Amino acid sequence: MEDPYKTMQDARARAADGDFKIGDIIKDRYQIVAKLGQGGMGVVYKCLDKTSGIEVALKALPPELSHNTVEMRDIKDNFQLVTTLGHKNIASIKHLEMDPKNGNYYLIMEYCPGEDLYSWFKQKYREGALTPEIVIPIIRQVADALDYAHNDCRIIHRDIKPANVMIDANGKIKVLDFGLAAQIHTSMTRVSMAYHGTSGTGPYMAPEQWRGKKQNAAADQYALAVMTYQLLSGDLPFESPDPAVLKQAVLDETPDEIPGIPKYMNNAILRAMSKNPEERFASCADFVDALEGKKVKGAKSSGGGTFRKVAAFFLLLVILAGGAGYYFYDKQQKEQAHIEAEKAEKAERDRQVKLAAEKAHIEAEAEDQKKKEAEEKKKQAAAEKAERDRQAAELKKKQDDEQLDSENAALKIELQQKIAEVKRKNYDPSQTFGQKTREMEMAFSIAAEAKLLITANKKYKEAKQLADWLLLHGELRKEADKLRSQAQTNHSAAKKYEPAIYAAELYRNAEKTYQLAEKLYRETMFAEAKQGFAKAADIFIQAKNTAFDNKLQFLTREAKKSENNKKWNELKIWAGKIQPLNSSLARQLEEKADKELLAIAVEKELTAARKAKAEKDWQHVLDYAVAALEIDSGNTEAQQLITEAEKHLKPTLNIIATVDGVRVPAKIKFGNTELDTMKTLHSFTENADYKATLSYRSGEDEYVGEIRFNCNWRGPKNMNVALEKVVFNGIVEYNGMRLEMVKIKAGKFMMGSPKNELGRGSDEKQHPVTLSKDYWLGKYEVTQAQWQAVMGNNPSEFKGDNRPVEKVSWDEAKQFCDKLNKRYAGKLPRGYKFDLPTEAQWEYACRAGTTTAYSYGDSSDTDKMNYDGNYPCGPGAVKGEYRQHTVAVGSLGYKNAWGLYDMHGNVYELCRDWYGDYSPGAVTDPVGPRTGSDRVYRGGSWGNNAGCCRSAGRFNWEPGVCSNDLGFRLALVPQQ
Repeated sequence: MEDPYKTMQDARARAADGDFKIGDIIKDRYQIVAKLGQGGMGVVYKCLDKTSGIEVALKALPPELSHNTVEMRDIKDNFQLVTTLGHKNIASIKHLEMDPKNGNYYLIMEYCPGEDLYSWFKQKYREGALTPEIVIPIIRQVADALDYAHNDCRIIHRDIKPANVMIDANGKIKVLDFGLAAQIHTSMTRVSMAYHGTSGTGPYMAPEQWRGKKQNAAADQYALAVMTYQLLSGDLPFESPDPAVLKQAVLDETPDEIPGIPKYMNNAILRAMSKNPEERFASCADFVDALEGKKVKGAKSSGGGTFRKVAAFFLLLVILAGGAGYYFYDKQQKEQAHIEAEKAEKAERDRQVKLAAEKAHIEAEAEDQKKKEAEEKKKQAAAEKAERDRQAAELKKKQDDEQLDSENAALKIELQQKIAEVKRKNYDPSQTFGQKTREMEMAFSIAAEAKLLITANKKYKEAKQLADWLLLHGELRKEADKLRSQAQTNHSAAKKYEPAIYAAELYRNAEKTYQLAEKLYRETMFAEAKQGFAKAADIFIQAKNTAFDNKLQFLTREAKKSENNKKWNELKIWAGKIQPLNSSLARQLEEKADKELLAIAVEKELTAARKAKAEKDWQHVLDYAVAALEIDSGNTEAQQLITEAEKHLKPTLNIIATVDGVRVPAKIKFGNTELDTMKTLHSFTENADYKATLSYRSGEDEYVGEIRFNCNWRGPKNMNVALEKVVFNGIVEYNGMRLEMVKIKAGKFMMGSPKNELGRGSDEKQHPVTLSKDYWLGKYEVTQAQWQAVMGNNPSEFKGDNRPVEKVSWDEAKQFCDKLNKRYAGKLPRGYKFDLPTEAQWEYACRAGTTTAYSYGDSSDTDKMNYDGNYPCGPGAVKGEYRQHTVAVGSLGYKNAWGLYDMHGNVYELCRDWYGDYSPGAVTDPVGPRTGSDRVYRGGSWGNNAGCCRSAGRFNWEPGVCSNDLGFRLALVPQQ
């Protein structure tokens, strides 16, 4: 079930520092790994301490608290106290640090993996897995932590609850927020003048906490009992969302007994939750003992009331006995007086007796007085001795403390030097070394901050022992590492010669020795491991040398057998195996085998050539003779046979065209003659030069290649040509110029303008248009430098390499496109050519998916396009700059959503279409009228008003017209 008080606190919490994110580094040391929690008392992060390499929990205190000097003084004093806590079940608080960059304080704590006990409890309760056998060991660990804090450190937690207890997968407990949480609550309340809750949590607070009275260890015992009640029953003993109702229940009500558990458990819980702190157990451990049914001592002060009752009873008996004695005494006196009166005659004798008795009494009193004086003197002497002993003890303690303080100071200096040496030597932090290094630094840190000299001395000695271990074993490990590396090197050297075959016993012994040394190394027995590695290294070398000799002897014997049997290919194989062992011998054997194999191969080819000659099969004569000559380049018989065969043969050619290594049926063109590469080519003139182009299409993909050769052979010849795929990447190059194009994806749009668009022309009727194929369009208008590179002139009036070319006619622009088509013949996507865009292609690209008057909105803007700024257009449009000339393409910086620059203004852009009315209704890939007198141009120019520069604006002129405000943009489009 949900904890309503935890939910209420979370709801009231506010972020103390929300500026950090995962990966940030605080104080150049703590790198944030995760956010663990956040509330009014600060944010808690899981961090990696980059100095020590361990994970810690970091709490960022609220800035209003960090910058309050008075409150931080109290928190620091409290921090000094809680750092003395050193218990296995208490999450340690390591440091309280200030970031000088912002003045904020951070509390560095032990990071406890696992989950809080509240989350664990909810899951276990749902599973029905909570039994006393599971719960009591958990409560026992919390009780041990609390008793340690209460008795050894005089520290009270004041907020024990499941949310402040972490449990890991092994059931190990860590108590969080010991001591400091309550101080931070109090300080935040004073700083902000707002209620930040008590130091406890409602359902777990003891009656004395609700009353605001001073609290002691009994309050933590009460909270521990409530937590036990909750874990065993699944519910809190008192529960209400109204704090007033909850308080009244805690002060006045008795919790119900938990069904299903023994009576003694219920009795133990009820006693630990007693309204009177003095009636609770003497310790939390006693409480847990009672839960287990063990006998424990009486309550902390509850026995006092019983004593007083017994004492009163005995006092009454004494008083009654005294009264009775007086009554009987008085009666006796009267009877004695009567007897004395009757015996008057005996008065003298009695007087004498009385005088004697009085004398004896006086002597007895004197003796008693002496005894009393002697006893007093004895007591005085004992008191004086006790005082002397006390003073001597104090002096000895002072001397011991001074000696301990001096010893601690010396230990601290010695340790600082040893820790510095450990860090300087930078031992590998893996395995035991990392853990011992962290333990050493932690022990030193606790010692340096400890208030008790004995605690500091104990931790200094612990840190020194760890430092000595690290320094000794660190050096031993370095020496072991060197010998280990040498053993591994020798092992690798030995394996080259197959020691498992040729030196098996030595090799097994070496490996066994090495594995034993590895085991000793893992167990940090570095001195013994060092000896083992050294021995293994020696044996590996012995195994290597033995294997080398035995393997070489074996291979040499086998090679000799192959040589004797004239198995020359086998001999080459054995020579290859011998080569790493004896390169000189291997070379001799291989040369002999090659010589014999060469002679055999040459003779085989010459025999075939002689047979072909006898049959007048001159092609085979040539083939076999060429093969023989390739084997033995100086063979005179092969040369003679080639010369004789060539006199009887004509040159032929087989072209093998491939795509990705696979032969394809490509076409080859010699000038205007196109042939099939799958057939043998004839009719070549000897010593003539030839050039041909190859092409092959597969679906939409096209592949091309080129071949040049001189016909300097007779008979057949093969030539391989690898074809390359035609891929257009949007870059056009010509005589050093570079022109960028943008790919425009196929799509649909509304061409023309709505009737209410400002600046609209009557020929802009809206209608749906579909462009079924992708195409490319120049990123910029064609520049003067690009025109110069292709056409060899520059007709422009406003000169500038990067300004758009102008004063070119429609026909001249088409000539520009035709030149590029010739240059890129066979290198463009299938079915595409360079051309002017159609009017539909131009407007579709200009709009780039928009429906507004301009590709950026409905109002003109001289910062985005070059036009006569004196004549703006659109809602709210204002006058702007009138430049009175063209500007370099792209210099205004604006591009539409598809990456095209200057689609509005600068120069008019020519289109492919004849000018005319739009076709009625929806159309696909429109190209305009079949004939006409004027060509279309779009986009407006530097000399126009803003309305002419709209996406839908249309204009027309004769094809031969040239003007200083008329240019064009190159397109690569499907042929139509």
